[in-house]
Amino acid sequence: MDPKEQATKVKEWIDSHWRGRGRCPRCGEGNWTVKYVVSLPLTAVPADWTRTDHPVFPVAPVVCGKCGYVIFLDAIAIGVQRAAEG
Repeated sequence: MDPKEQATKVKEWIDSHWRGRGRCPRCGEGNWTVKYVVSLPLTAVPADWTRTDHPVFPVAPVVCGKCGYVIFLDAIAIGVQRAAEG
């Protein structure tokens, strides 16, 4: 899925799950900008990890348009990205 499609899917998820589009816990505004999905590297790898790639945690940053506060949504949990197959 390309970044534009990802952003659209994140916005759809927010619209259907956040009450009143949510308010920023820092400034109180509700003007959010959706960014593309990024993968955060995990620094602690499970002992039973057998894959050759390094595990990552895909998140969708959602940024307050007024103060810059960032919320990271789990991209797999909200359906924007599929879990990696082992």
